[in-house]
Amino acid sequence: MDQYCEGFENIKKGTLLITEQLGVPTKAIALESIVQGKGMKNVLLVDCKGSDVGFCDEMGSVYVKDIVAVCDNEEDWRKVWTNKICEYYGG
Repeated sequence: MDQYCEGFENIKKGTLLITEQLGVPTKAIALESIVQGKGMKNVLLVDCKGSDVGFCDEMGSVYVKDIVAVCDNEEDWRKVWTNKICEYYGG
């Protein structure tokens, strides 16, 4: 489980996430819990905010390995996303 980001085991519906399935860090909202029976899912349904990076907003599945951050509130969500974007573009 070392390959996953910190706090991923606490993802439930409505959790604010940063994902990289589009190639750039993108904000997303979990639409389901990551817990499945006694284990964890490998794929999670999310509402991806692609319009923040020039794509369309979409709902769909994302591999858990593509989740790079789990945020507690909207302020942290914006700060973490901004930092990830700056890292991505080398700023």
